[in-house]
Amino acid sequence: MRNSRKRNKKKWYQRNQWFKSIFSFILGGIFVFCTLCYEEVIPFINSYIQKFIQDEARKTDIIISYIDVGQADATLVQNNGYNLLIDTGNREDGETIETYLKQCGVSKLDGVILTHWHEDHIGGFSYIAQKYEIEQVYIRKNVNKVGTKVYEDTREAIKEKKIKTIVPSHGETVNFGQAEIKFVGPVNPNHYEDENANSLCMILSYGKTKFYFGGDSTKEAETDILESGYDLEEIDVYKVSHHGSSYSSSYRFIREISGGDKRTKPFYAIVSCGKNNDYGHPHKETIDRLQQADAMVYRTDLLGTIMCYSNGLDIKFAHNKKE
Repeated sequence: MRNSRKRNKKKWYQRNQWFKSIFSFILGGIFVFCTLCYEEVIPFINSYIQKFIQDEARKTDIIISYIDVGQADATLVQNNGYNLLIDTGNREDGETIETYLKQCGVSKLDGVILTHWHEDHIGGFSYIAQKYEIEQVYIRKNVNKVGTKVYEDTREAIKEKKIKTIVPSHGETVNFGQAEIKFVGPVNPNHYEDENANSLCMILSYGKTKFYFGGDSTKEAETDILESGYDLEEIDVYKVSHHGSSYSSSYRFIREISGGDKRTKPFYAIVSCGKNNDYGHPHKETIDRLQQADAMVYRTDLLGTIMCYSNGLDIKFAHNKKE
């Protein structure tokens, strides 16, 4: 009897070891498979994201992606097969922007708008110009005599690629797919000493929805825009100027574009800034002014890339949430 128990115990031990070996072999196989297929898994995830975006594009008519480029600006606008890039981040953001454009199925840029000549808005342009055909670029004259290396690289890339250059004046309107872009600033480009004040400012209209972009425009420049008689009432989505700096987005300006007490629909504000940035953006004063206007605030430092979808009537958002 005792020998029989020993034999059974030995068989159980051997069987248990066998199962452990098989289990370890399977786990090892999965690990090796995942390691070998890593380069295949990442493209699969990216293609899934791209498919999601394309599916949304079929459901709606315009997609505006406020790309997470840290303490900088870069926005992709897609409408009816057209692709427009507003600003190109810092120099090191070129690859980040390229990756996102690939995920969105972009093979050509119908236009690039460079709001002003600071690096955090034009830095990635020369890189993008090497990767994509660019139909035309909208820029300002260099009235402030900016002479940085990144400025020179940007001008050289435009010249080398023979990109059509357009210097829009305030009040000028251009079509983008089924959308319309109206340049409303700078109103006095030869007057402002601050390069930020000379930022190109524009209203993008699609159906009954309106989106405002102002680069790093200052309070002084905003006041001139308000007093020029443009219809700024009830902007739906405000790309907060200068990364949420208190030197932009005056109380009067926010109240005007939000519609104040007469507003009948939601008001959204997008802040593009870097996490724990050295400037303290967005400043508390700006957030307070936006909250007084009942704005729903979305921040790239907290949410990552923010995607806005509109069919000309309704607006909805999605984002790549940061951990």
